[in-house]
Amino acid sequence: MKPPKRGSRRPSGKVVRQQPKRFFRQQGDFPVYQKPYPVALRPAEPPATRDLQDSALDAEAAEGFGDRARKVKPHLVRQALAPPAAPGRAGPGDMAKVRYLREQRLAEPRVADFDAARDVGEEFAAELEDAKAKARARRNYKWMPNPYGERPGALGTDPKAQARYYDKYFDGQRLEEDRRAAPGPDGEDLREGGRPPPRRPRVSPRQFWYKPDYVTPDPHMVPLMTSKELKFAMVNEAHLVRRWRASQPEGKASGLPHGSKEVWMAFGHRAAELAKGRELAVPDHPKQKLLQRCSNCTALRFLQAVGHVQAGPYSALLVLVTRVLEHLQELKPQQCFYFLQAMSRLRLKHPKAALVLERMSLAWRTLEHKMLVKAANAVAKLDLGSHLWARPLKLALSGAIPHMKGEHLANLKAIAVMELLGEPEAMRGYLEKSMETRGQRA
Repeated sequence: MKPPKRGSRRPSGKVVRQQPKRFFRQQGDFPVYQKPYPVALRPAEPPATRDLQDSALDAEAAEGFGDRARKVKPHLVRQALAPPAAPGRAGPGDMAKVRYLREQRLAEPRVADFDAARDVGEEFAAELEDAKAKARARRNYKWMPNPYGERPGALGTDPKAQARYYDKYFDGQRLEEDRRAAPGPDGEDLREGGRPPPRRPRVSPRQFWYKPDYVTPDPHMVPLMTSKELKFAMVNEAHLVRRWRASQPEGKASGLPHGSKEVWMAFGHRAAELAKGRELAVPDHPKQKLLQRCSNCTALRFLQAVGHVQAGPYSALLVLVTRVLEHLQELKPQQCFYFLQAMSRLRLKHPKAALVLERMSLAWRTLEHKMLVKAANAVAKLDLGSHLWARPLKLALSGAIPHMKGEHLANLKAIAVMELLGEPEAMRGYLEKSMETRGQRA
């Protein structure tokens, strides 16, 4: 046996079976089917065998051979192989009709325009048009010519012309009658012509808060008061205490009248209870709790009344201060000023009191000089003059000193001058203004 050539392989005895190739059908390929064929794809039957010596073939040969069987088109194949439509199923054209009918059903019905002669009747149509014309004349009176202007036109200024003027444009009515007939409260249509609405009478705070028939309540009845009743009671009681102190020779250091200490202790506990609130169960949802408490402005009013008298439980003061500081963003700049005043009167130094300075950083210049001086004194008493957010107050105070009156400048405390006017330029301006207005204090 000859050795195999170098580089050639020796055939092995194993037979390798190759998998048949898979021909994937592409778009447009003609499908192959097994018997029985569909009706549209069945091949034509072979023609019958005929004798070539037949004389009938001569005529066919003269006319030409017949057309061969045409191949079936692909779209005919798809139509023949398509599954039959289910009974009751709509085609594309029917679906368009169904969609149109659905849109017509969902569309809002169009209401016919109002026709007076058709809907009301001819006997009332003229009266309706006349009423509309009168209403338009009353509504558009501000575009009418002015008989007393530079161009009165045919109206003139005589009494007859004025009578015709009112008869034509106001239907013979005067302004007072027309105002009563105008729609809306107080004749809203007449306001468009430049007539300002009537102003409400202003009620002074003293008349609103202080009641001439106020009687000091019993301490046992204070826990049953609502927030509104408690607010008015505390303000009136603080007013009575201040009046009593003014009549005493000691002044503010005279303390409280006899029996007022128990009342203010009850006021403080009830105010803290209303500010803190209580949880109530919702009837439909037992797991949910509804917190019922007074508003932040009412809590500030409680704190302000307690600060004026400087009496009440210390725990209640902490509850009121915490309640106000939690919702400090709801307060206005003037309310923040009252909050600083209350804390300075109570000598209450809260760690979050600097948030008030941050809230008022852009509003110091909007305060009046009297309120600005009081705010500076309050900030100095609370040891907040060295805080970073006290810088806007220092700038506003140093800029307002050259324009202050002597009485306002004299109310500025020494501690406020040392804490807020420590810079040389601010101190120099304060001293110059003090020397200029030293004799102007009333």
